[in-house]
Amino acid sequence: MNETPVTTEGRFTNVRSVGIRITHRSAVFRQFLTAVALTSVGIMVALCWATYRGHSFEAGIAYLRGSYFYAAPVVTIVGDGSTGQSIAFTNMSTKILHITGCTPGCSCIAVDGLPLELGPREIKTVPIRAASSGTKRIPVQFRTDEPRQRELTMQVIVLAGRL
Repeated sequence: MNETPVTTEGRFTNVRSVGIRITHRSAVFRQFLTAVALTSVGIMVALCWATYRGHSFEAGIAYLRGSYFYAAPVVTIVGDGSTGQSIAFTNMSTKILHITGCTPGCSCIAVDGLPLELGPREIKTVPIRAASSGTKRIPVQFRTDEPRQRELTMQVIVLAGRL
């Protein structure tokens, strides 16, 4: 069998070895694509499991970051002093969690229903009221009996007047 020599990178080689190199590179590329696909599937499974565990996508992300309870980081309420607005807390742990109190950054915010006991994987709401003549962004810090997450700080946006 007489093979025609070809030049690659200034060297002579035969066509068969060039074909082997191309095949080898495509096999490595296929392995790379397989690894990327499996990693993507793994991440999707982890996110789906965490979302199931936390009852929402945001709570699931918080769970993957190591949080044991979750409330939306920003809540918007109307500052007319009315009731009917609330904050939802999610317990993502397997044990009972107590939210013992809160410290609002302004006296115009009142949070009722504390202390609160949350069972494992339970969601409960806490009523919140605000009385403000202007629009404000106020930090509210909630305390808990969980040693690994003693506090949760959230922002409450108070809108002036009525909607």
